[in-house]
Amino acid sequence: MGDLRCPAGASQSRAKFFGASLNCFLTSFLKHLLRSQGDLFSMSFHKACSLVFIHLPTGASKEPPPTPTRLSKRQVKQKVESLTTQLQVMTAQRNDLRDRLILVTEGSLDNRPYHRPNPFDLQSRLLMEQSQLKKKLDMLRQEKENLLEDWVLLKQHLGDLQVLSKDQEESSDLQNQQQEEQQRMEERLQSLLKQRELVTQQRNLAIKLQHHLTVSQMSDLQSRLLMEQSQLKKKLDMLRQEKENLLEDWVLLKQHLGDLQVLNNDQEDSSDLQNQQQE
Repeated sequence: MGDLRCPAGASQSRAKFFGASLNCFLTSFLKHLLRSQGDLFSMSFHKACSLVFIHLPTGASKEPPPTPTRLSKRQVKQKVESLTTQLQVMTAQRNDLRDRLILVTEGSLDNRPYHRPNPFDLQSRLLMEQSQLKKKLDMLRQEKENLLEDWVLLKQHLGDLQVLSKDQEESSDLQNQQQEEQQRMEERLQSLLKQRELVTQQRNLAIKLQHHLTVSQMSDLQSRLLMEQSQLKKKLDMLRQEKENLLEDWVLLKQHLGDLQVLNNDQEDSSDLQNQQQE
C-alpha cells in the first residue's frame, strides 16, 4: 500500500500493467497466426515473441525510474503489421527449407504436406499495397505543391526577365537562365508522369489481388477497397487535370519567352542600325 501512494511506484505499476497487457495481446495474436503453420515453426515463434517484449524499470536501480511511454493505437497497429510481415517472411523461409529437406531426403517434392491457401496472407498483401498507394499519393501531393511553388517562383522570375530584357548587355545571361528553368520544368513534368504511371500500375495490381479473395470472407473489405479505389481514381483525375493545366501554362510560357527573344533581337538590330547611321 505504501508503494501505491508513491507517484513513482504508481507510474511503475501502470507501466508494468500496460506492458504485460500489450505482451499478452501480441503473444495471443502471434499464436493465432501460427496455429495453422504447424509445430515446425515454434522456434521462429519464440524468436518473434522476443522482439516485442517491453523492458520495464525494476526497483533495483538507484536512479528514478523513467516515465513510462504509452503506445497509441496507431503504434500498436504498426507493431502488429510489422510482426505480421516478419511472420510471413519466416513462413516462406520455413517452407523453402522444408522443400529442400524433402528434396534431399526423398528425392521428390510430391510427399510434402498440403497447406490450404490462407486468405489472410492475401488480405495483408492487399493492405500493404493500399498503404504503399497512399504513400505514393502523399508523395505526388507533395510533388504537386513543390511544382506549384516553383511555378510561382517562375512567374516572379519572368517579371524580372521582362525588366532585364531592356538591357542588351545581359541578354546572354537571360537566355541561360531561361534554358535552366525550362529544363527543370521538363524534369518535374517527367517525374510527375512516371509517378502517376507507377500509382496506376499499383492500383491495377491491387484490383487483381482483390479477385483472389472469396466474397464470403472479404465482403466488408471489398466495399472498403471499392471506396479506396474510387478515391484514388478521383485523385488521379485531379492530378491529370492539374498536369494538363500546367502543360497549357508551360506552352504559354514558351510562347512568351519566344516573344521576349524576338524583342531582344529587334532591339539588337535597332541598336546596330543606329550605330551604322552614326558612323
